[in-house]
Amino acid sequence: MYNLFSVCRTRTGETRPDADAFVVARQDAAGMARVRELKEQAASLQKKITPVWLTVLILISMVAGMVLVAGYFEVASETGFAAAWRDVWWLIAAGVPLLALAALLVFFLARRAKKMMASSAVQGYLERAERDIAALHAALGVPADAPVLDVIAYVYREGRKKKPISSGGAFRAYMLLEYNVFVRDDMLCFADAEAVFGVPLSMLVAAYPRRKRVTVGNWNKSEPAASKQYKKFVTSSSNGTVIRSYLALHVAGSRGEYEIWIPAYDAETLQRVAGLRLVLS
Repeated sequence: MYNLFSVCRTRTGETRPDADAFVVARQDAAGMARVRELKEQAASLQKKITPVWLTVLILISMVAGMVLVAGYFEVASETGFAAAWRDVWWLIAAGVPLLALAALLVFFLARRAKKMMASSAVQGYLERAERDIAALHAALGVPADAPVLDVIAYVYREGRKKKPISSGGAFRAYMLLEYNVFVRDDMLCFADAEAVFGVPLSMLVAAYPRRKRVTVGNWNKSEPAASKQYKKFVTSSSNGTVIRSYLALHVAGSRGEYEIWIPAYDAETLQRVAGLRLVLS
């Protein structure tokens, strides 16, 4: 069973979304140009909010500090703390300041990001992007009241469809995509700014709740993951956000068999919009 919204990275380095087989509407050339422009502006702002050099410095400080401190405790477990302090005290003397530096830089980065998010440049971009996305959705026929939900997806290498590529942490191999969801022409539709993906209702076989932890590197909701609304569904970790369970929507028909993974916190929205009596097991 394959994830419908997974993305194949081919041997030539190109990406090929599996969901392309379900596209029912796509932006014209002008619309796609606007989408690319929005993405480029967002990437530019992200680099200003979270400088790459600062992120690298935090990672280096954290990893180096942990290695040094771990080395000290490894020696101490063999020789005792008194002997370890006498022989390799420098591991602690170097490791602890590095960990403190990493913590200080994380604090600085968080304050910097909060300040920049409130800046006129970022707020201006967000307002323009909201208007542009509304226009792009209108061009695709997306209802203005279509709710937004998250979909769990991943990137895999060609020939290894069930093995996600890590996106930057030891276990952070998945990502959250956002789609407006609605029903049209007997299809359950998922829309972003670029296209509408339509899954025939006749292909929706069942929905299986799965208590399987999935770690993602991003978070889309306006409320933080630690908020009262979401804290029973997700957990924060050093690698990202851990989603504790999700709804696997089974899609089967002439186009093959797939699953659409909806985090548990958005499963009710999916069921309400789909208007289906899905089989739960």
